[in-house]
Amino acid sequence: PGTGPGTVVGDVPTGTGVSKIAFTPDGTRAYVTNPEKNSVTVLDVVHASVITSVTVGLKPVGIAILPDGSRAYVANSGGNTVSVIATKPGQPEYNTVVKTIPVGAGPVDVVTSGVGPKVFVANSGSGSVSIIDANQGNASFDQVVTTVNTGSGSGAIVVSPDGGRIYVGTAAGVVEVDLGSLVVTTVNTGAGCGSIAISPDGTIVLALLVNGTLVVIDAIPGSPNFNKVVATVNTGGGSGSIAISPDGGLAYLTNADGNILLVFQIVYGNTQASTSFVPGAAVTLRLVATIPVGLTPGDVAVNPNGNGTALVPNAGSGTVTIIGLPTAAPVVMGFTFDPGSLNLKSLGKWVKGTLTPPAPNLATDIVVASIRLNGALAIDPSGGVTVNGGSHPSIDVNFLRSAVQLLLPQGDNVPVTVTGTVGTQLFSGTDYIKVKTGQVTSPHAAEVVTSGHAYAVQWIPASGVQWVALLHSLNHGATWSLDATQLPNNGQTSWTTPDVVQDSARIAVVQVETSTPGDTLVTGVLGVSDYFRLATPTDVEPLPARLEFLRIVPSPSHGSARMHYGLPRAARVDLAVFDVQGRRLRTLADGSQPAGWHDVTWDGTAESGDHVGSGLYFVRLRIEGATLHQRVVWIR
Repeated sequence: PGTGPGTVVGDVPTGTGVSKIAFTPDGTRAYVTNPEKNSVTVLDVVHASVITSVTVGLKPVGIAILPDGSRAYVANSGGNTVSVIATKPGQPEYNTVVKTIPVGAGPVDVVTSGVGPKVFVANSGSGSVSIIDANQGNASFDQVVTTVNTGSGSGAIVVSPDGGRIYVGTAAGVVEVDLGSLVVTTVNTGAGCGSIAISPDGTIVLALLVNGTLVVIDAIPGSPNFNKVVATVNTGGGSGSIAISPDGGLAYLTNADGNILLVFQIVYGNTQASTSFVPGAAVTLRLVATIPVGLTPGDVAVNPNGNGTALVPNAGSGTVTIIGLPTAAPVVMGFTFDPGSLNLKSLGKWVKGTLTPPAPNLATDIVVASIRLNGALAIDPSGGVTVNGGSHPSIDVNFLRSAVQLLLPQGDNVPVTVTGTVGTQLFSGTDYIKVKTGQVTSPHAAEVVTSGHAYAVQWIPASGVQWVALLHSLNHGATWSLDATQLPNNGQTSWTTPDVVQDSARIAVVQVETSTPGDTLVTGVLGVSDYFRLATPTDVEPLPARLEFLRIVPSPSHGSARMHYGLPRAARVDLAVFDVQGRRLRTLADGSQPAGWHDVTWDGTAESGDHVGSGLYFVRLRIEGATLHQRVVWIR
């Protein structure tokens, strides 16, 4: 890993009874629940101090923060609700509860996904997961839109990086839920699961069982050992919670019997260690540190900015222990991103970032090569570096504008975080800007596109733009490959899709200077598609191994909505649309169908032929006693 396991660098008094903890995305603050006080304590991680306390619902336990840092979701186990806290500085409601959402019985854990975005709540009492729509642009914003039965004692939950699957720890073990079909698959672990974590690349899941066994689960779809335990290690009694570092190199595990934090190195490859193997992924868990913490540690969270900091709330001593390197607390770097708004009309090749270090650090101490924007984008060396004097010395660096526009999501208040090293210390600084791009209309969200075939990409042409280029990304937008350039900006082009299978592909249409062959200077981003799926051709696609019901697209829908489902064998199918009162409005399929994949469209009409009103509707697929559901928002 990039950082070592660290040591204790301090404790923050928070009051006895603290339970779960979550970092903000920039790593400067943390939110810790206290079931005894029905509150959430807000911590300043940089200065190791308490900012404030927020009163929430009864017996709050689990907590998670959206990837954009705007809201925290708190599972109130005693009130069967989720409290929503505004967590972005500058918001009028900052650090206050802005919404209370009813969920299932006994909610104890929660996780968020930037895809959607969505919030997933594990309800221990009702044995279910409540899925909350966290997209502020949707009519169902901050409402439970789907409930999935996952089994008794559903008390721990994680979501895959692509937002397509969740893993839930239950009283019986671990289950995986495919969020496209809502099919639940049991992972045989041999004992109940109390805590669970997933690696940043989504390839392995670590499940901490109630008997003290830590198991490694292969989480790679298509792998021969997908959803099977491939390695185990005995951690002893008293183990409570598990977390993985942002680089995927370390696993942190709390142990209340010894009041310690165990740190394991995650090693890929068959090497000697105290781990037993079954055939599968070659993963070793090697214990590299045992760190004393406070009394009765219950949870652990690792700083997402990668500086090696971890926080451990100790229920018995009423403190939060800070684990890190000797210089674990990052320097708070002054950071200004110019311009404060990015759109197609933004001029120039670069976007300037101004970094102002606090005294006694000097601007010339900043290691320019270490600078990263949102953890991924380095500066463009051809843009030069300028050192500014005056009372607050700073440096100006330049990032390639087209790369920034491809990296950042759309929004009015998008966080832009710069990290790196100043002298021997890590630093972090954040600014907020407005990002506006155009729209790629095809492929649409969650569409299944055939691999290795021609596909018609469509976008909304922008006025004043003559020539465009086409790019695609297979890794969530981290890197982009050029497919074609010097294309006329007429709103459509034929694209030969990569001959791969990928669940999180994206397409971007960008403006280029001229039609001259070899000119690839990107001057603006016309649009970036939603995530879609690349799959094998339908005519040679193997039969689905299980009943599948993919997410309805598009949603919201207007004109038509497409359902895509797969049958592992020939069966009688009942596919119907229902309103929120449970009334059957339209039967879309009723009869025997062959094995394979099937497509059905709904035009928004009831059996009577009348058009339904705008709102939320449910589509039920029933086959041989199994029932799957999807939802669709219809707009007239």
